[in-house]
Amino acid sequence: MSSHYPSSPTMVVPARDKHYLFGYPILHSASPAFQNLIFQSMNTNKTYECWSTTRITQEMMSVIRSPDFGGSGVTMPMKVTIMKYLDEITPEAKAIGAVNTIVPVLDPLSGAVKAVGTNTDYLGVRNSLLRQLGLQINRTFSSSDTFAPSQAAALSIGGGGAARSAIHAMHTMGLAPIYLMNRDQSEIDALFECFPDLPLVHLKNIAQAEKELAEPGHAPIVAIVGAIPAYLPVTDAERGVYNMITHVLTQPYTPQPVSDVSNLPLPHQRLFLDMAYRPRNTPLLQIAAALNWEPIGGVQAMIEQGFAQSRMWQTGDASVEVACGDRIGEDVMTKARNFVEEMADVVVTGKEYDRAQDSPDAPLRS
Repeated sequence: MSSHYPSSPTMVVPARDKHYLFGYPILHSASPAFQNLIFQSMNTNKTYECWSTTRITQEMMSVIRSPDFGGSGVTMPMKVTIMKYLDEITPEAKAIGAVNTIVPVLDPLSGAVKAVGTNTDYLGVRNSLLRQLGLQINRTFSSSDTFAPSQAAALSIGGGGAARSAIHAMHTMGLAPIYLMNRDQSEIDALFECFPDLPLVHLKNIAQAEKELAEPGHAPIVAIVGAIPAYLPVTDAERGVYNMITHVLTQPYTPQPVSDVSNLPLPHQRLFLDMAYRPRNTPLLQIAAALNWEPIGGVQAMIEQGFAQSRMWQTGDASVEVACGDRIGEDVMTKARNFVEEMADVVVTGKEYDRAQDSPDAPLRS
């Protein structure tokens, strides 16, 4: 899962202290408080603020090209369109088809600074699953650790951008096959098109799921990631999805010891991550916990992807190795994690101002 952006002290870009979150609406985001706490705890002069915009404008791109730009988060509605405006895109962002992080990276040969687009959403999924697995097993894992071939499978629920991040994360963990569950066939088709080389299996109904999961020698599903809205089902189609999820959750599971310590071990308790975090204890997490799965709230994925962003910005390095490294330190990570876990939802008062109203669209790179 290594990208081609090497970790090196020469990649550090001094005095690039201005960081932003680009998107709209974003004033409800916890990211500014989270990132500023990390920056302050590490005694840096870095700052992080919201830049509300519905479009990629000349003003926004001038900020990204400015000498004090230290990096940014990118959210909807620009995670796909921003890719055309950046100098380089990492393999991870290309695989997922979206950028959520911009890192100014110094080219040690030319001395030029490139705006590199990458994606840490999948690292939020991967690292939150690995962290919980590590807590169960009492071990820590590296960014290159994977399950042994044919040892463990996974399920992704949903069909949007979050599902793409989840699928890529599961793939990098060695989980296969990756089962898909979603009631919109066009979204499922798009996932197969996005990941043509991955072992994806669409579970369309309970009967098919029963047959697939009863195949002799099939790898057990040990991780599920939910990427659908956190509300109780209302329509028959929505209830059908919840019934299928419950059916998968009730499949028997007996973890087998792994003799090869070079691979990830099977969890004692299977892992269920719900990307939604409003409310924190979502309906899916409640069902999973009741059926003896380990529930992981979506806020944990948000925290992990934020750590990855901060590590990249503080080193001027967009590599996966840096994103999963130890640049922040355990004390600061614990402080920031506790802060977000205890943080109330941000209440936005008044109308959020769209800065795109006052600036023309940015021209594409020549």
